[in-house]
Amino acid sequence: MHTSPDTPYFDVSKQMLMEIAQALLEAKKMARSLENTGDAFVPMSDNPVTLELLARITSSALQASKSANELYHLIAREASRP
Repeated sequence: MHTSPDTPYFDVSKQMLMEIAQALLEAKKMARSLENTGDAFVPMSDNPVTLELLARITSSALQASKSANELYHLIAREASRP
């Protein structure tokens, strides 16, 4: 689904947009923490199954962090419009 630049990402008040943006920043921090945790456990295991699961966790967490950051910037831009 593609929206035009004039279509709001969320049909809510500016205050609610700011709250959504803040929640996305928190989500990004949590995802980065999960990514770092997964990376920290890698040296503790030689088990291929464990290493594969940790790789999936870190990869997914990185993607979540990037997506939260991208959406944050879109919403912050919208919230700053007059």
